[in-house]
Formats: sequence, structure tokens, C-alpha cells
Amino acid sequence: MAATWSFLAVLLFGLGVYDLATARRRRLRAMVERAGSLAVQPAGERRLQEWLKERVLPRLPLVPGIGSLDELRQLLLWAGRPGGMGAEEFYFLQLVLASALALLLLGLHGWMGAALGFLLGLLVPRLWLRRRVSERSRLLRRELPQFVHLLATCLESGLSLTEAVRRVAAESPGLLSGEMLRTVHEMAAGKPAQRAWRDLMDRHESPELKEVVSALQQSHQWGVSIADQLRFTMRAIRQRKQQQAQQKAQEASVRMRVPMALLILMPTIVIILGPAVLRLLSQFAEG
Repeated sequence: MAATWSFLAVLLFGLGVYDLATARRRRLRAMVERAGSLAVQPAGERRLQEWLKERVLPRLPLVPGIGSLDELRQLLLWAGRPGGMGAEEFYFLQLVLASALALLLLGLHGWMGAALGFLLGLLVPRLWLRRRVSERSRLLRRELPQFVHLLATCLESGLSLTEAVRRVAAESPGLLSGEMLRTVHEMAAGKPAQRAWRDLMDRHESPELKEVVSALQQSHQWGVSIADQLRFTMRAIRQRKQQQAQQKAQEASVRMRVPMALLILMPTIVIILGPAVLRLLSQFAEG
């Protein structure tokens, strides 16, 4: 019972500290999202964050096998920054969860349970984050062919890229539509087009999306028809996927040889030759 209360106390205390530390920044982010523009952080908060990043966080060792803060920042960016968390905040919540689980299992299973709880508290959030990245990549791969086809059709009908993206996003909403709309709005707000497209590629792990965005950039740079370039890129992506599927099928046939030999061929030999071998052994035993 004491271990359970310790677990709840540490967990609630950590979440309370996290809520107090990030409340102001979350309010600023909400105001920025409603206004649709960029805001400047207060000087005091910026100095505090710089001091934490330069003096405190570099001296805070990460547990071996968990990764670095730079890797965590990249994962959070690919995962869509759930809850608006930064790498430092996510790592702090990992430590809170790990400490709470360690205290809970300490009272139940001793020091071995505490060590196991601490490792689980560090690994489970990271596994959840990687799964979220995989799910977003899967959604992008599923939405990309239809989105690119509709976008190319709208471009061929005479619409500009901005209007085509808005029309397609209205017809087929989803993760990709939202990301493309965000990029178009950033360019409309004054961000350079090259930087906006580069930020879009950095926010996602999907190589197919990066190929499509690179095709859009090359079309703007060389003056090529965007629709033709998009269709050519999608054909190349489909051909590469077909080749990968054929290669996996060939590898699967090679890998199935050993199980087939063990589970089908050997039992068949035993069933066919078994009675004859037993009959010969019995005759030798009698003679």
C-alpha cells in the first residue's frame, strides 16, 4: 500500500511541476496558433531556457541505450510534437514516470523490481514515440498517391499550386492535407518557399513525401510543369515499391525452404519409410 501511495505521489508531483513549468509557454503557443503568426518569447524566459540548455542539460547524463536529446528532438518532430512538448520536457516526464514506477515496484519486489520499473519508465515512452512516428509515416504513404493525383489534376486544369493544395485539402482531408496546407500558409505569411518546403520534409520521416516535395522544388527551379513532374515522381515511387515487393517475395521463397524441409519433407520420409524400417528391424531381431 505504501508503495502505491509513493508511486502516485511522485507521479502527481512530477506532473504538477511539468504543468507549472510549461503553462506559460503553452498559453503563448495557443495564442500564436489562434493568431496564425510567430511570437517572440519574453527575454527572461528565453534567458532561462538558454541557461538550462547550456549549463544544466549538457551535464545531465542520459541513460545508456535511451539515446541523446538530439535524437529525441528529431523523434518528437517526426511524431508531430505530441502535446507541444520539447525534448527536455519529454525527458523530464520520462524521469518522473521512471522514478514513480521504481518506487512502486520497490515496495512490491525489492531493488530488482525498482531497477526494472526505472527501465520500463524510460523505455515505454520512447517506444510509444517511435510507434507514433511509424503510424504517421504509414498514414502519409497511404494518403500520398490520391493526394498527388488530385493535385496534378487541379494543376492541369489551370489552378495555381496554392489554390490546388487548398482544393485538394478540402476534398480529401487528412494528415498530408494538413501538412501541405500548413506549408502553403507559411509561404503566404512570408516564409521563403525553399525554407517552407524544407521544413515540411524535416517534419516527417517518409522518403516518399521527400521525393514529392523535391519534385515540387525542382519544378519551381527549372520551370518544368509541376503536374508532369508529380506524375513522373509517383510512377517512379510505384515502380520502386513493385521492385521491393518482388525482392521480398523472392527472399520469402528462399527462407521457406528450411521450414518446408523440416516440417513437410522430413515427416513425409518418416511416414513412407518408417514402416519398412520397423519391419526390417523386427526381421533382424528374429533372425
